Amino acid sequence: MSAVNVLVNGRSYNIACNDGEEEHLQRLAAMVDAKLIDLVKMVGQIGDQRLMLMAGLLLADELVSERTGKGDLNKAMEALKAANLELKAQADAAEGEAAAALEAAARRVETVISGLS
Repeated sequence: MSAVNVLVNGRSYNIACNDGEEEHLQRLAAMVDAKLIDLVKMVGQIGDQRLMLMAGLLLADELVSERTGKGDLNKAMEALKAANLELKAQADAAEGEAAAALEAAARRVETVISGLS
C-alpha cells in the first residue's frame, strides 16, 4: 500500500492507494483541482465542502453525459451492423441474379453458335 500527497484547491491531502496507482491518483487529483479552479473563478471561495460537492457533481454530470453518448454510439453501431447485413443479403441476391442472367446469355450464345455451324 502506498500513500500519495495531492494538492487540491491549494490544500495538501495524503491519500492511500495501491502500489503502482500513484500516478493515476495524481492525474485524478489534478482533474478535481482543475474543476475546483474553474468553480472558484465562477463562485469564489465558498467553502471546501461546498466546492468539493459542486466539483463532484460537475464531474459526475460529465461522466453521465459521456456514458449516454457512448450508449447512443452503441445503438448507432448496432443499426449500422443491421444495415450492413441487409446490404450484404441484397448484394448476394443481386450476384445470384447476375450469375443466372450470364448463364442464360451464355446458353443463347451457344444456341446461336450451334445454329451457325
